[in-house]
Amino acid sequence: MNGDKERVTIAGESAPCVELLIGIARTGELGPLRCGMTLGEVQEHLGPFHDRMRDRRPRRWRPRLYFWNDLEVLICFDRVIGITVPMWQESLDLPAVVTGWEAPCPPRVPYETVVAALDASGITWVDAPEEVMEDARAIRIPRSNTLITFWAVDGSSRTYKVFMLPADRNGSA
Repeated sequence: MNGDKERVTIAGESAPCVELLIGIARTGELGPLRCGMTLGEVQEHLGPFHDRMRDRRPRRWRPRLYFWNDLEVLICFDRVIGITVPMWQESLDLPAVVTGWEAPCPPRVPYETVVAALDASGITWVDAPEEVMEDARAIRIPRSNTLITFWAVDGSSRTYKVFMLPADRNGSA
């Protein structure tokens, strides 16, 4: 499918997460965040990060994860090289500045719901089996270079994580 439809109405308790996924798929950005920003620029929007991973020997060239609630931002050479939204937990707590949410929401969105919402929004996606193993499934949104992975949970395929990649990862613009 090509071209975006203006707005798709999504109902149910997973609606905030589905709307978040559609926004990421459409733009490759999470609110004001995008790959290529500096750590300082990210902190201007989100404030100080939560230091969950002590780095005894920090090196400029080694990628490092920074955390804001459940949001994970991968930095290397002071640039964002990946943004991950982990959706395998019981609730998803992201900074309000990137979501507009006042409280965490239940993130476990089934594969069928995600692809139906992408299709209804006119967003092209492709299967990406090279990105996962075993019982997992992945789709890539070429226009935003976003990867969404799904893992079988309780007999159904549910959203596992969303990973926004730098625009030039696969030679795309």
